[in-house]
Amino acid sequence: MVTHNRKARPRRAYEDYSLNATHESYRSTATHLLPPALAAFRKAHPGVKIVLLDSESDACGGGENAVKMGLADAAVIVRDDIPDLHLTPLALDEYLFVAPESRGTHPADLAELEGQTLYLPPEKDSCHIRVRRYLEKRGAALDGLTENAQDSVILSMVAHGLGVTIMPRLALHPLPAGLVTLPLPEPLLRPLALAVLPHRAHLPLLRAFSETLVRSLNRAEQSKLN
Repeated sequence: MVTHNRKARPRRAYEDYSLNATHESYRSTATHLLPPALAAFRKAHPGVKIVLLDSESDACGGGENAVKMGLADAAVIVRDDIPDLHLTPLALDEYLFVAPESRGTHPADLAELEGQTLYLPPEKDSCHIRVRRYLEKRGAALDGLTENAQDSVILSMVAHGLGVTIMPRLALHPLPAGLVTLPLPEPLLRPLALAVLPHRAHLPLLRAFSETLVRSLNRAEQSKLN
């Protein structure tokens, strides 16, 4: 958490501060979104200690809860309606249908799930909840739903022709060999945001962290266009 030194000091002197951030257990955000931003933030504020927490651990109980309970200063979460948190939009992460390469690249059809093994993370995982809600709303067959907590294991199973999965694009980078990714028949997005408590959003250190993260993401998006 951000620890304040009571002595008067320059606005940008953060030598005795620490910042706890959670990544909402999204390994993809911890792998692809946060490292460039954290590197830039550390370069600008070398005296700040950054602690990255797994928000799905028993101690945190989710990124939203970790922020509300004061266990973390900020959390990358899915940007749903959370009126009691200050949210800074970060990215729209699209879910993709993932199948063995041998399937080909013709458009995905949810009817393919009939009689097929569908690999998803455990039922309490937010991605499981989001994908299942999407599929149930469209009457897709879920008889073959199989849970596994490891993305790498799921993707290996799919690459070997043992089923299919639906994952966010960030979780699929870089795409392992033997797989094909396709848009879902109707888009399903994961709107990511940085969450902090409203009364703390104005704090210089949290504001600097938020601005650094947004700049880092904007640069990444711009590099894709060039």
